[in-house]
Amino acid sequence: MIEEGKVSEVNDAWFNADGSFNNRHYPNAIDANLFYDTEGKLYMVYGSWSGGIYLLELDKETGEVIYPKEDSLTEDGRMIDRYFGTKISGGHFESGEGPYVEYNEATGYYYLHVTYGWLGADGGYHMRQFRSENPTGPYVDAAGQPAVLPPNQSNTQFGNRLMGNFLFLRDDHEPGFGPGQGYMSPGHNSVYTDQIRINNSSFSIRVSRIREKASKCAFIRCL
Repeated sequence: MIEEGKVSEVNDAWFNADGSFNNRHYPNAIDANLFYDTEGKLYMVYGSWSGGIYLLELDKETGEVIYPKEDSLTEDGRMIDRYFGTKISGGHFESGEGPYVEYNEATGYYYLHVTYGWLGADGGYHMRQFRSENPTGPYVDAAGQPAVLPPNQSNTQFGNRLMGNFLFLRDDHEPGFGPGQGYMSPGHNSVYTDQIRINNSSFSIRVSRIREKASKCAFIRCL
């Protein structure tokens, strides 16, 4: 890629002193999602867990990545890496994965959905939301807090919490046994907005675990 001119050179910051990958600041390259902005540009948002969520522009004719080539910062001080792209969420060893960005014409905002925790039944997996006027950010929650985390802080106070573990309590007269039907670890969601038939309603499509089983199931819910 360096010889092809797509990236200037290797960034030493990608690696720790022992040669291992610097996953405090840089992403796992999985969980990709594509979306168009209002000007027709194609973007890929991706990443998981401790290094954060990143954004890259794609060539909409070929699907190839348009790399920034050089390191820089956004106007609000977020990292733009020559290879990984623009950082839009997370970092500093705090969990965050399954990003999904959708533009909502009714509000004029781009909405970033991410999932905190891990997918185990006891992993605290749950969905958070941020929004921005621009596809590249900055994304903030309802309190104005940034999606890109500051150092040495837990992610628990950042992001609008959409959904977490819940339990439908069973009354004495209802069939079955135990306290009720539980759903755990909802997350890794995508979003569909029906702009015509259902009054611009948005629906979250996600995975969850059922309390009585270890299996994962897919669900849909109106936001």
